[in-house]
Amino acid sequence: MIFVPSLVFLFSTSIEFPWLVTGTHLVFTVSSLCFLVITSTTDPGYLPMQQPPFAKGPLGAPTFSYATKKESSKPSPLHQKHFLVPALGRNLKLKYCETCYLLRPPRCSHCPDCDLCVERFDHHCPWLGNCIAKRNYRFFIGFLYSTSLSIVFSAVISVQYVIKVSNEIQSEKNLEASEAFIEALEQTGGTVVFLIYSVCISWFVLGLTCFHTYLVLSSQTTYEVLKKVWKAPNYNPFYLNWFLNIYNIICYKRQKRHFSFKVPATSNTEFYNISPAQEAVFRISTPKISKLNSLKRVFDESLSAPEESEFLKNTGIFSGRPLSLQSGESIMLNRT
Repeated sequence: MIFVPSLVFLFSTSIEFPWLVTGTHLVFTVSSLCFLVITSTTDPGYLPMQQPPFAKGPLGAPTFSYATKKESSKPSPLHQKHFLVPALGRNLKLKYCETCYLLRPPRCSHCPDCDLCVERFDHHCPWLGNCIAKRNYRFFIGFLYSTSLSIVFSAVISVQYVIKVSNEIQSEKNLEASEAFIEALEQTGGTVVFLIYSVCISWFVLGLTCFHTYLVLSSQTTYEVLKKVWKAPNYNPFYLNWFLNIYNIICYKRQKRHFSFKVPATSNTEFYNISPAQEAVFRISTPKISKLNSLKRVFDESLSAPEESEFLKNTGIFSGRPLSLQSGESIMLNRT
């Protein structure tokens, strides 16, 4: 829908104009294609379903689904489907997702196409094959604007080209304006086809661009507008002002993905294998581990071999090897 019409325009119309016209059209087209690829391949902000291999919880503890299946007679503590939490001047509704087994953050929604909860969910785009949400929304805005500029620019140049050919025919053959225009349409078939195609898709692309411009300025999402989330009461707690709303969408620092490809996948669906505190333990305990290793070297230098072995055996602190995160003793020691 972008590449082929662009080729038609380049070889039928832009070759009749200076190189600046061709260059400008190429910039818009390449930008549109780049934003298209980035938007469709970027993680929009998926929240991991609380089922292994991506579920996070106490290491070795049974998963929620496994526990409920094993002891189905016990009631679940999450008996409510949503919770009202007072924040930012109003009550925010936090829903519990029965598919992903998690309490959704504000502005999060479950995408039925992707079958995952997505942060700041806007909509699922079937043309891009991906959700449009928190992590790729600014790329989607770039795609809309670059495509709209490409369509408008190419259409204006095409109309000028048809008028130019029509005037040349009228001056050469002394025809009436209507006759010269019809003959010009016959001679510029590729340009006419491109114009018809541009008119057919321009209303959709330009309309979508205007609608998302409104969403950015009002700090809303498509999902919130369709569901009328901020209508009762009529107050959007995430609205700041036009400038800050644009800044929060275009210039915010993109957060890290919730999925880690460095963690080996496992088929175990009964117990948690990933702890949400692992990174925190690593950051907190790293300096302490280095100090303890230095302390161990002091003991190594000051104590003789028999004394050292007896001391380590009695204390149980050191095990004759450098402390590390893989050592259960070191993690327990850091927490005390």
